[in-house]
Amino acid sequence: HHESEHKLIASGSMMGAHRTTTYDRARNGEIVQLTETQIVDADDVEKVAFSVTERMPRRGFSVKTRFLLRSVNMHECEATVLGELRPMGKNMSNQMAVHRALLLVVEEIKM
Repeated sequence: HHESEHKLIASGSMMGAHRTTTYDRARNGEIVQLTETQIVDADDVEKVAFSVTERMPRRGFSVKTRFLLRSVNMHECEATVLGELRPMGKNMSNQMAVHRALLLVVEEIKM
């Protein structure tokens, strides 16, 4: 029964599917609650594309990541990952502080 259910799920398109997840993460020595939304942008026999968007800015930057998986053959695929960081802060006058915040956000993403 489990195998037939798996085949049914795998055979249908997930395009347009979305979910929102909330999780805890250490930030500046404190535990903060973060929320992200995953959305399936494409799902066909050649590719699957989905995006992950954080719902709470990190240090004044919004973060969105897009994943694209393309079929190479029956047993292999290639993956492309694109990240987008956009400033959302109100005060961008101190460019050194903005740059330091950007570097901290990039370090957090790497973790």
